[in-house]
Amino acid sequence: MKKLLLLVAIILAPITLLGDKYDIPINKSDTNNTRAFIDAPKASIDNQTYILTISFNATGTYSFYIENYLGDIVYTSSISADGFEYNYDLTGIGHGAFHIYFIGHSGEYEGSFML
Repeated sequence: MKKLLLLVAIILAPITLLGDKYDIPINKSDTNNTRAFIDAPKASIDNQTYILTISFNATGTYSFYIENYLGDIVYTSSISADGFEYNYDLTGIGHGAFHIYFIGHSGEYEGSFML
């Protein structure tokens, strides 16, 4: 799955580098039930300021972490899933392809992006 996400990130790199801010597609990791509506976190990244914006309309607290393309965790934090937008400064994580993972009581979610 990580290789697929990395491939998608590499393919989307030229498109995402054209704009300053773009949405990060996030999907549920375990999608056994394909007929149910799954409310996933919404995230976007600004390539100029390295500000990650996340909102999640659910309940509870979710932890999230970001891995670089080598699988090293470069950032970790948590978000309250209350529908509000939260900003995170990612200036120290470097450049390249990254994966973001959310873990909470309703399951695991993942996405990928480029900086």
